[in-house]
Amino acid sequence: MKTVLSYCLFEPIHTHSHRTWDDNRLEEKRYWYNIPALYIANKILYPDYEIKFHVNDVMQYNPLYTLLQSLDITIEEVNIPFTKTSEPMLWRMMPIWEDYDCVFSRDVDSIPNRNEFYCTEYFRNSDYAIQTLRSHENHYSEMGCDMLGGLSGFKPKLIANKPKTFEEYYESRSNLPWAQDQYLMVD
Repeated sequence: MKTVLSYCLFEPIHTHSHRTWDDNRLEEKRYWYNIPALYIANKILYPDYEIKFHVNDVMQYNPLYTLLQSLDITIEEVNIPFTKTSEPMLWRMMPIWEDYDCVFSRDVDSIPNRNEFYCTEYFRNSDYAIQTLRSHENHYSEMGCDMLGGLSGFKPKLIANKPKTFEEYYESRSNLPWAQDQYLMVD
């Protein structure tokens, strides 16, 4: 089964003040510093999965970009302009329209844990089309978290009524300052 863990990494980043539980919310480099541990954990837990990072062109100027290039991962540059922080988070959905049997959208700042591993493997071996997890007390419906952009799985061939292309999907986004990926997935 051709499976991918799909991430996005982009600048500029603007973290919203409502993330009060996140002590590092104002530290932009946190995403870069997490990559080595994220890579190692994924290679141990998911040795047969492809790891794909969707990045914008300014990432190549980051001094840590050579670290990303040195890893056994796929880097795809995305040239879609954005004005809201959550628009690039939609990029990690691109593999749904590519040749994958199973797509897992994930967050760069989140190392996989035991529950995520068990759920990911269960979903991959199931007949379900869509999967989502909740891993934090602030992940609840009233906060727009019916599905989490960084903790969802998809079997593209089993999803009925999905948009024909990623571009069609992307163009149907809302004008919200955050959580566009979560609201759009639910829609």
